[in-house]
Amino acid sequence: MKVLFVGDLSSYARSRQRFLAMKKLGYVVEGLPSVLSEAEGIVNCRPSLWSRVCYKLGYPIDTVGINKNLIPAITEHQPDILWIEKTNTILPFTYRAVSFS
Repeated sequence: MKVLFVGDLSSYARSRQRFLAMKKLGYVVEGLPSVLSEAEGIVNCRPSLWSRVCYKLGYPIDTVGINKNLIPAITEHQPDILWIEKTNTILPFTYRAVSFS
């Protein structure tokens, strides 16, 4: 069974633990990171002040481009399951596009 896992895949995150557990259980899992992490070679992964203010106001900023990367990833991998974990930056129009694809 093929799974497309969307979530925080940084080394300290619980999402990564679930991602790795799915792999150990024998699923074919592709990961799509929803936040910047040290794995992508970014030295300072801490969100900017503007990003934190927007998040607190209820308008999180999509810093990794998850909205533009999700549909092509689904088309490319053709997963049986789309697993989305605490990805607050996915916009409603992206969810609508996913449901139609």
